[in-house]
Amino acid sequence: MPATALLAATGRRIALYMHWQYTPYTLPLIFGAAFAVSVGAYVWKRKFDTPGALPFIAVQLGAAAWSLGTALELASVEQSAKLIWIQVQYLGIVTIPSMWLAFVLSYIGSRFSQRRLHLLLTVVPIATLLLVATSDQHSLLYDSTSMKMWQGKAMLVVHYGPGFWFYAIYSYLLLLIGSVLLLPVLWHSPHIYRRQAILVLIGATTPWFGNALYIFGLSPFPYLDLTPFCFILMGATVTWGLFRFHLLDVVPTARHAVLEQLDDGVIVLDSSDRIVDANPASRRLIGRPEDSPIGQQATAAFTHLPQLADLLAGDGFVSAEIAIGEGTERHYCDLRIMPLFDRQRLSGRLLVLRDITERKRTDEIMIRAQRLSAAGELSLGISHNLNNILTGILTPAQLLSEAGLEDPEMNQRLETIVTSARRARDLIQRLGRTVREGKEEALQPVVVATAVEEAVQGARPRWHHEAGARGAFIQVKTDLEELPPIAA
Repeated sequence: MPATALLAATGRRIALYMHWQYTPYTLPLIFGAAFAVSVGAYVWKRKFDTPGALPFIAVQLGAAAWSLGTALELASVEQSAKLIWIQVQYLGIVTIPSMWLAFVLSYIGSRFSQRRLHLLLTVVPIATLLLVATSDQHSLLYDSTSMKMWQGKAMLVVHYGPGFWFYAIYSYLLLLIGSVLLLPVLWHSPHIYRRQAILVLIGATTPWFGNALYIFGLSPFPYLDLTPFCFILMGATVTWGLFRFHLLDVVPTARHAVLEQLDDGVIVLDSSDRIVDANPASRRLIGRPEDSPIGQQATAAFTHLPQLADLLAGDGFVSAEIAIGEGTERHYCDLRIMPLFDRQRLSGRLLVLRDITERKRTDEIMIRAQRLSAAGELSLGISHNLNNILTGILTPAQLLSEAGLEDPEMNQRLETIVTSARRARDLIQRLGRTVREGKEEALQPVVVATAVEEAVQGARPRWHHEAGARGAFIQVKTDLEELPPIAA
């Protein structure tokens, strides 16, 4: 591998050059290299499985190599030593542009083939490293190199060849492509993701701005490459994004593809119960369709939902039904609160809200229907009993009325009893029909002879008792043909 050969050759030759000079730029560059390694190590340990983490780490290591190589180049006195440290710088120079684009593609959730991407992004860097490793045999990278004194320090002056300019154009092209790909995130993503994208753009473009000033001779420090110094600003920007805006926690485009289209409300809290994400469905369900709660503490965002706030005060998994709103705006949600863990440490909580208003209304309708059905059954039972009682009143009254009494006043009273009993019977029958019509019962086969016999036997005790009280005897005979069952 060219990189391995370059490192081996560098290690063998470092001992030959022991003359150093102090510059005020060396220590800041070494600090910048250590800072970049620290950021990369943090991401490796905490966020390695996050999309974009691996190319992000590669960018940080590339920045460290570039900064350290520049620091040692400035500290070296001999031209040959400076050229060696420039070769170390190229380990970062060829890594950062390609890994920057790979990071952006992962960050936005691109479906571009990873294998094809790796192939395209490694061809030019490998070719450039080959040119660097053999730079003493050609002038493709450097037309010439010389030494000049600047501010009392020995500085290397490089006149670049066509290979360098080709790679410079390639690098700026990758930077431009990555920046353009981030623009939709700036336009369409929630506030916290727009801030993430802004920080990523600032962190990425600042070093290349310093690089452009250097290679085009516009820098106020004519022999000093400003790019590694800008890496310090990039590291500070990225660190702020990691801790303040949770960079690399959730990629925005993947979020848009999943969360924005869900009918269920999804709210993500970090470990301090600050809302880091909330899809449109969740904002609608909690009564804030136009007001995004992202960035707020959950206790402040849910002050109008005391039931939800109380549930958030607990720990662990929560499953509950909550009511939101008042009057006609009142609706019901099934709430699930699930803890989120990262390497066995609590990293936040996930709230899922599902609108169950229609289900609740259906359940209420079913309960009312069951209550009405029970009331109907009770009404039928009461109607049947009342009908039996009225039969016991109406039958003897009719018999007495038909037989006639000597007292006209008593006849009039009997007629009143008969009329009132008939009206009551009609009302009870109408009530029974109404209840039965409200019930969709399946028709059952009924044997007519059996039904009549049961009715006669049911009435027998009543007329037998009444007839016996009057010294009379009633005999009922049924002689029914065998008829087929009917549906009733």
